[in-house]
Amino acid sequence: MEKQHWMAWVMAGCLGGTLPVMVAPVASASETATLNWAAALLTSGEVAFSAGNYHLAESLAQRAISLNPQLSQGWQLQGDALRLLAEYQGAIAAYEQAIALNPEDPDLWNGLGIALRRLERYEPALAAYERTLELDPEYVDAWLDRGVVFRRMGDYQGAIASYDQALALNPEYALAWNSRCFALGHAQQYEAALESCARSLALDPESVSTWESQAWVLLQMGRYAEALAAIDQGLQFDPEYPAALATRERILEALGAEP
Repeated sequence: MEKQHWMAWVMAGCLGGTLPVMVAPVASASETATLNWAAALLTSGEVAFSAGNYHLAESLAQRAISLNPQLSQGWQLQGDALRLLAEYQGAIAAYEQAIALNPEDPDLWNGLGIALRRLERYEPALAAYERTLELDPEYVDAWLDRGVVFRRMGDYQGAIASYDQALALNPEYALAWNSRCFALGHAQQYEAALESCARSLALDPESVSTWESQAWVLLQMGRYAEALAAIDQGLQFDPEYPAALATRERILEALGAEP
């Protein structure tokens, strides 16, 4: 099969086809041709990834790096695909290979941090985010994820400081306002938490997560009726949201216990 025809066939698979991926034989190809073929596989993998076909993207990345182990983008693509497939240990291994080849790429360190965080390996995750921000101090999502790690570690002031950095770079980041609300609530800075929730909801009024955060803060403040109103508002947008349903149960229990 000629390479241009094979590429069209793979592209169709990336965009929703069900045909298996074929790899043209390369044993007799020149080194340049082999490297070009690896690059072509990488391009197809990136198309598959963009289309949400992470299994195919990972398979194509693996084929690309088997031909050219020095292809840092191939290792990165494999790491990204495995991370989104929740195969975090494999993602970590892929990111580490990519970083060994390209240690100055902040996206690689950030991806490594996310995978480590998902495995609750918070100290190395924090180190990965720190390295990301050394390379790119304006990496907004790294500031946000750094805050998540601090919050999971119980360092709420560290989390708030990270969210503040993210918001200084992007004041319209609704998720960062919501995350800040939750961290402030855990730090028992309730009024400031409600202000952050209000900012988040002004940007994204249908965020059930933010309505749940607001309801949780109101619950901590003993404002049970307001908490119930907030959680019911959020559940209009997603009636099956697990955290919101659990918070609603707690609010109802508190209302039942109220004299």
